[in-house]
Amino acid sequence: MLHIDIENIGGIRAGTATVDDGLNVVQASNFRGKSSLIAALRTGLGATGHFDDHPLTEGATAGRVLLETDDGRHEVSLERTAGTVTRSGEPYLADENDQLCVRLFACLDENNPIRRAVRNGDDLTELLQTPLNIEEIDRQIEEIRREQAALETEITEAERAGEQLPTLQEEVTQLEERLEELRDEREQLAAEENEKAQIEQLSDEISAKSGSLASTGSEISRLESEIERKESRLADRRAELDELDEPEALEESIDVEAKRTEADRLETQIQLVEDLHRANQNVLDEGELDLVTDVERTIEADEIVCWVCGSRTTRDEIAERVERLQSRAAELREQRQELRTELEAYEQRRQEIRQRREEREQLQREIEQLNADVEERKGTLERTRERKDELETEIEALRAELEDAEEEYNEELTDVKTEIRTTESALERNRETLREREEEYAALEALEDEHDELQARLRELRNRKKNTQEALRDQFNAIIADIVDQFEPGFSGARLVLRTDERGEVEEIDLEIARDIDGKGRRTSVDTLSEGEVELIGLVVALAGYHAFDVDETVPVILIDGISQLAAEHLRSVATYLDDTSDVLVTTAYPEAGEFAGQTIVPDEWDVVSDAVDATP
Repeated sequence: MLHIDIENIGGIRAGTATVDDGLNVVQASNFRGKSSLIAALRTGLGATGHFDDHPLTEGATAGRVLLETDDGRHEVSLERTAGTVTRSGEPYLADENDQLCVRLFACLDENNPIRRAVRNGDDLTELLQTPLNIEEIDRQIEEIRREQAALETEITEAERAGEQLPTLQEEVTQLEERLEELRDEREQLAAEENEKAQIEQLSDEISAKSGSLASTGSEISRLESEIERKESRLADRRAELDELDEPEALEESIDVEAKRTEADRLETQIQLVEDLHRANQNVLDEGELDLVTDVERTIEADEIVCWVCGSRTTRDEIAERVERLQSRAAELREQRQELRTELEAYEQRRQEIRQRREEREQLQREIEQLNADVEERKGTLERTRERKDELETEIEALRAELEDAEEEYNEELTDVKTEIRTTESALERNRETLREREEEYAALEALEDEHDELQARLRELRNRKKNTQEALRDQFNAIIADIVDQFEPGFSGARLVLRTDERGEVEEIDLEIARDIDGKGRRTSVDTLSEGEVELIGLVVALAGYHAFDVDETVPVILIDGISQLAAEHLRSVATYLDDTSDVLVTTAYPEAGEFAGQTIVPDEWDVVSDAVDATP
């Protein structure tokens, strides 16, 4: 059970209502707050402000909803500042993705985004995939692909290292054997000479610095390679940034608030004209003119006293005037649709500009980080090159000094010692290379395991995305088949079709509708269906999402409004059909729809905006 207190929401200035488990029907004539109660419940749930404005009463600066459930109290406040309505407080749904799901698949009012898209023949793909967070899944997939590419490069290098190991090991062994031979030869020659401490010291210093020089050269190569990779990536990111158009500022080329106000005013006028047409048409259709005026029947034609102006007229003239009321209502609806189309285009442009800004900001942040990384490594490279130059100068000086010292000694011994030093340096370099290749090869299994894990994650992401899309399609197709069997509408069937690209990934979710013509189901569009049939399909698409995304686990309520196009018996059938779908079902109906099996909410004691209008002299 739910209890709600309302202040300045939609057309309700002040009011309260209790919603029981099961079916609840808000039953009243126009302008008594039926749709506003649905808007208030959406506000308490937190399902406003995502695809439309928060429903603060026109002219009011603040509004409030207090929603009491079995789980606790949830108070939400709306405030208008500088023409913009903002929400604060703690709605029933705290998570934004839950709010989006509920708005799309549980709050099925006339302005429900899915119902509206079906009504207008718009693409449903983005709306139906909103809870999937497709952009985040695609971002993760792209990140995994980049990681896989880097791993594949490392795996190739590790495999190449494994292929080089036998040759490197053989070279090290040969150098070790040659070094041993040279040392034996040196000992034999040295036994015939005096100790040459200075030469040995210089030789050792040259060997040590030669090793450092070799390591420094390797470090320079590594830094240059790393700088080249990062500069290439930086160039790619800059190219991407250059290809992105600078998001232009959204100019207020239209007065949004004024057009929304005008759309609301047209809605009120449409309801008034339709009510007036309906009442007069009912009198004519039922032949009950005697109930409302005087009728003088003659041989040629009945003379009727107009019950509005008191003048004498005929039934045909009254019928013609009533028909003009219907034409006027059509004109007003066309004006209202033009305003709504213009507002939707404006909102779409605002979303596109925000998305381009976010893309540019992400690229700029990555470019800044890459610039910083490149500059840091260039600094390290410069210092390393300076160190290499210093080592080369020192080695050159030591060798010159060694050459001077050795001129006094046996030339043969000197040659042996020089070859020993050269062999020792070569051996050290080869050992270091062998050690690096062994480490690279030892990491091969771990790299392959990591690559397999990334591949499994990639499959899981793609399968999760595809399975949910297929579940959504299957839910819809099952529900629409059930609906067609129960309601026997003018169309013979409908289904959601997943359009895939060359990789098998869904790029579009298409709604196909079939009408039975001469015993054959032929594809048609919503333009050929009645308003009631179009609204029925819109409800079914939303309910398919309700089941596919397990919205019943998020919120125990389904709200339905704006289905007056359905006949009374169909409205009652919809309520019965949905009775077991959710713990609580709230719908609206006119009094002429008759009685329903559940609780009837009659808003007689609410303070509504139309009361002030009626009281105006």
